[in-house]
Amino acid sequence: MKIPGSDAVDNNKPRANEQTTVRRSSAEGLAEHLRPQNNSAQSKADSIKVSSLGSFLQSELNPAKMAEERAQKIAALKEQVRNGTYAPATEDVARSIGEELYLEIALAGDQKE
Repeated sequence: MKIPGSDAVDNNKPRANEQTTVRRSSAEGLAEHLRPQNNSAQSKADSIKVSSLGSFLQSELNPAKMAEERAQKIAALKEQVRNGTYAPATEDVARSIGEELYLEIALAGDQKE
């Protein structure tokens, strides 16, 4: 700590050239860290482990599988309509119509504001 009127130097305060050195060495360290290494430890292939839940989700959320399942459901519904056996639950139909109307009204209100 420097006492006013004295020539003592504050040893706790870093000097300007020390700050520059710290910044430079940090930047050099970052550049060194990002530089590709050719040592044997890093030449080994990276690997990951996927949990059983992750494996399950990956298999269930597969876009190709989902598209196939959707196509099968649509084909089954088309067949029911052709045969005259398609009979959706009236409560479900009413709920869907109500939801669609609600969304249309809500979106129309947002556009006016």
